[in-house]
Order: sequence, then C-alpha cells, then structure tokens
Amino acid sequence: YIEEACIIPCPSDCKLSEWSNWSRCSKSCGSGVKVRSKWLREKPYNGGRPCPKLDHVNQVYEVVPCHSDCSQYIWVTEPWSICKVTFVNMRENCGEGVQTRKVRCMQNTADGPSDHVEDYLCDPEEMPLGSRECKLPCPEDCVISQWGPWTRCTLPCNQSSFRQRSADPIRQPADEGRACPDAVEKEPCNLNKNCFHYDYNVTDWSTCQLSEKAVCGNGIKTRMLDCVRSDGKSVDLKYCEELGLEKNWQMNTSCVVECPVNCQLSDWSPWSECSQTCGLTGKMIRRRAVTQPFQGDGRPCPALMEQSKPCPVKPCYRWQYGQWLPCQVQLFPPPFQDAQCGEGTRTRNISCVVSDGSADDFSKVVDEEFCTDIEPIIDGNKKMVLEETCTQPCPGNNSKTEFIFWSFLTRTRVKGITKQSVLKKRWVHGKGDCYLKDWSSWSLCQLTCVNGEDLGFGGIQVRSRAVIIQELENQHLCPEQLLETKSCDDGQCYEYKWMASAWKGSSRTVWCQRSDGVNVT
Repeated sequence: YIEEACIIPCPSDCKLSEWSNWSRCSKSCGSGVKVRSKWLREKPYNGGRPCPKLDHVNQVYEVVPCHSDCSQYIWVTEPWSICKVTFVNMRENCGEGVQTRKVRCMQNTADGPSDHVEDYLCDPEEMPLGSRECKLPCPEDCVISQWGPWTRCTLPCNQSSFRQRSADPIRQPADEGRACPDAVEKEPCNLNKNCFHYDYNVTDWSTCQLSEKAVCGNGIKTRMLDCVRSDGKSVDLKYCEELGLEKNWQMNTSCVVECPVNCQLSDWSPWSECSQTCGLTGKMIRRRAVTQPFQGDGRPCPALMEQSKPCPVKPCYRWQYGQWLPCQVQLFPPPFQDAQCGEGTRTRNISCVVSDGSADDFSKVVDEEFCTDIEPIIDGNKKMVLEETCTQPCPGNNSKTEFIFWSFLTRTRVKGITKQSVLKKRWVHGKGDCYLKDWSSWSLCQLTCVNGEDLGFGGIQVRSRAVIIQELENQHLCPEQLLETKSCDDGQCYEYKWMASAWKGSSRTVWCQRSDGVNVT
C-alpha cells in the first residue's frame, strides 16, 4: 500500500447564547406576553446538532403570557393654571382664555403615585387633556363649579339610554350679568364611544415551561384570562367581574419537551473479503449501523455508513483462446494436394495470459507455468473447443454441400461422400480433380404463361447440380452441369424482373425477382 494522511472532519454542533432577561409585559393593562431570546453564535457543520428554528435575525424566542395590573401606571395631573385671558374686556378685566396643566405617567403603589415613568406605560387613550379653553367671568356674570363625572351607561348599550353630569352654581348673576347655564348635561349612550360591553378572553398557550435548571422533560403550559372591551381594548378584570361573567377555561396543562438524543453508531465491522480475487478493481468494505436514532434536537446520524479501500494487487492469470488458424480443406491425405475449397477443419490453441483485471487492459501471453494451478475454464465453459469444422467458399458459391468426386486417374464417379467420410476411407485421386455438387431441391411448378395467362401446356419442375472445378486448365475433363426436369400440374403463372440496389461507389448488386417476391437465380 501507499498511504497518505487524510482528515474526516468532526461534527460541530449549533451554538447559541445564554437566555436573555425577560422583557417587560407587552401590555401595561391586561394580558400580554413577555419574551426572552437566544441568538446564534456558531452554525453547525459536518453533521453537527442542528439549530432550533431561528427567525430572520438568527434568534430563537421563548414566550410566556403575563398580566399587568391596569392600575399600576396612572396618569397624574397637576392643578389647572389660572385662566390666561386672550380677549380681554379692559373695563372689567374678564373674557375668554386658556388654561394649562402638566400630565405625567406615574407608577402607582399602595401608598399612591410614586415614580415618574415613560408615557407609553400609561394608556394613551386615557391621557387627560393638558390644555383647555376657559372664561374669566365678569363681575356681574354667573359662576358655576367644575362639571362632575359622567354617570355610567346602562347595559346593553343603545341610544335610548343616556348618561349625564352636573355642576353647581357658585355665584348668581347680577341684574345685567350673564345667566347661569343648565346645571345638568346629557348625551346618548353610543356603543364603543361612551358605552362598552365586556367579555372574557384567553391568551394563547405559552411555550412549555420547565423547572429552573431543566432543559427537557415534563413541564407546564399556561395561559392568561383577559377582560376585553367591545372595541378590542384590554381593561381591568374588575369590569368583567362586576358583570358576573362565567370563566370556564383551563388555565394550565402539562407538556413535554423532548430531550435531545444524539445518534449512536456501532463500531466498524471487520474488513470484508476482497470483491475480486486479483487485479486492480477489487475492494474491501466495512460497515457500521445505527444503534440509536437521534431524537429532538440531537445530533443526526452521519451519511457515511460504509468505507472501502483497494485490495492488495495480484496479477490475474487465466487461460485464453488463441486465434483460429486458416481453414484447411483436405479431401484426401498427402502426398496429394489439398482442395482449394469445400469443407475442412480449423484449429486453435489456448495460452496463459496475465492482466490487471480492468476492462481496458490488454492481456499479455506469459509462460504456461503461471496457469498450472488454474483450471482451464474459458468463458465459463470447462469443455475446450480447439478444433471445429469450417468451409472454404468456392468461387461463386458459399453454401455447404455434399459432393460427387471425379477421379482423373480412374474416371469413376463416387456419389454421396462428405469430407469426413473421404478421410476415413482414405480414397486417393489425382491432382486437379473436379467434382459435382449434390442435386438441388426441385423448383416450384412453373407454367407456360403469357401476360399472366396459362397457355395450357402443363407445368414443369427443374433441379440441377453444379460442377466445381479446382483448376481451369482441367475444365475440358469435367462433365457439364446436369439438369433434370419433370412435369407437374399444380403450378402458377409468375413474372420475373431484374432488381438492382443503390450504387455504392462504382458497383451495385443485381438480382432476379419473381412476382411473388422470391429472389431466384
């Protein structure tokens, strides 16, 4: 082996910060939520434990419901300033003007308002006015007290009911002074303007809350009860409690935070046997299995569950066929000359070759001693084929047939002898003999026809046997081609025409075709 160092990166888990402090309750009155968060410090890599679901700024949140006392922050006003008259009656030093006062949001305690806080903690809709128009009464005019609070509208809210407020006269007008206005002021009760309905509402469940140092296991989810005004605003619970509304909700329920379980793996198995007995392509494999699947936010299982390495290199020796030798046609044994065409035999040898086992490698012939321990099996077959029959085509003929031989020495004709039978009988004949092919099959019955019409002469069938000449100089010693005919009466009328293939260079194939599509000679 040639070895070199390598590194398999170790997994690194997602890393988050510690929990932040809880935020203030989102509402200063009624039920809201408070939040704490962790932010991403390091992303996981190489199969480390994944991060929980993060938001767009890479933070994870925990949210729990909270309830704020609607009276914990209140608006506190200072007394009105003196009326600053803008339209002054110089003679009487009276007229219309403006009054102002300071309005502050204060934290309310059992001992009363204490510290000044940010204005957003108080309900902005309940913020008292910081300025108002005023009138500095002239000496002869009526003077009345400040208006008292509005009475509460009766429920349900409708415009047939009214609310009112009143003021008391402080000084009656003089004879020519301005009279006192009505001491009672009324207005209709309009829903969500000066009259409201109330109902209970519950918040969403909190995330599962565990004991202080726990990170998983059993916990409790909670939700809060809220009193909501008909315009959607949360108000103090006392408004719903005064109406005696039913509270049928479960406010706590048990929950479970799944504990993170890291994936556990078995040890690597021993290396397997080599997949190949020799060559360069063999591999040895070892595997490992998952013994504990991961759970929750545990570290997931790695993708690499199998490793492989190459086997020690061994050369591949095997038996391989050599090339076939040319076909040998020998009608009679030496010293007479072999035939130039006809049936014969061809032979080949087997050789011991070596390769590296890859598809691209060319096998090289080596000494047979390297294959002495190897059973001679080629292409999965134990039976060696080292000799087979073959045919050396004669000019103008490619078919295997039986022959009739003509001997120039004896001038006798011997019928029905194949090459094998000749060799066995060891017949001897002279140099340059010729021989006939066996009779062909009878042709189909052919009628005498003109333009496809039978002339009534009956039909005829034909067969022939061709002469095979080994040397043209002995052509005059060979018989003519033999033909035989016989009459028949089941023939058909055929027409014949010459057919030709497309030109390929300067040549093309030409043949005769019968009208039924059969090619004939």
